Amino acid sequence: MSRSRLELRTPDGELYSRAWVDPDPTWQAAALRHGYVVCLCGLFLGLIGPIDMAAAEYTPAMRRSGFETGCALGLTAGGIVTYVHHA
Repeated sequence: MSRSRLELRTPDGELYSRAWVDPDPTWQAAALRHGYVVCLCGLFLGLIGPIDMAAAEYTPAMRRSGFETGCALGLTAGGIVTYVHHA
């Protein structure tokens, strides 16, 4: 599967964030079908644990706590955004 570039843009079209991903075909089909996706941006998303902790030790509760902290500090944001596929 080829990598895809996902971009989050401001309402006036300016680039806000960009990531290269290997999209799951089921996710991509759902995004195309619905026309919207949930977008999370910022720090403390719960994807990567503390540097001194093995991934298996980083529990779902710890991930949630970090995410909630990021939101409370204004470092994490999320929303539902329009998905536009450019072939």
